[in-house]
Amino acid sequence: MADIRRNNLFLLEIQEEGRTLRQYASVAVVGRVARGTVVVGDALDLVGFAPEPRRVMLRDIITTEHGPYFMLDGVVNRDIVCGQVLVTPGTLAPARRFRAEVIFYDHHAKIRRQPVDSVCRFRFRIRHTTVSGALRLPKGKAAPSPGDRFVATIELQKDFALEVGLRFGIGHLLGQGAVVEVLHPLPT
Repeated sequence: MADIRRNNLFLLEIQEEGRTLRQYASVAVVGRVARGTVVVGDALDLVGFAPEPRRVMLRDIITTEHGPYFMLDGVVNRDIVCGQVLVTPGTLAPARRFRAEVIFYDHHAKIRRQPVDSVCRFRFRIRHTTVSGALRLPKGKAAPSPGDRFVATIELQKDFALEVGLRFGIGHLLGQGAVVEVLHPLPT
């Protein structure tokens, strides 16, 4: 089998809720193509906000003044949520837990002292959407302070399309981070 490079694999970040266009029986999604190419008729995985990827088919690409609409079969508009991604099948699995290098901004924003068992709850801004989650502090750290930089384990409340290198925001301008390792759940 031929070696497929990561940058040739398709990834579309969905930026709006799905909508049904009257003249088509498909669902239209708008998003930003982060990498790769796709051809009409390709099967794609819809990843995010569900424990398993969902297989859909690209029916058409319609170019408008607002950007391209990707017409999908095999899904209804209420199943499309901002923050999901369309990817080449089998290349990305949803996950809740990951390790990330985080930095808290050095400014006057207050970080609430809330840790219980060295866990702080924040809202994370990832891929055009906001997801609640818990940040586990490293051993010996009571609470994050402005200017802190460390590697932490984060667990989101919902399954999400995570990959190494993905950048995200913490709270409302409290900090930022980048995923260094995706921690998939152990099989039961």
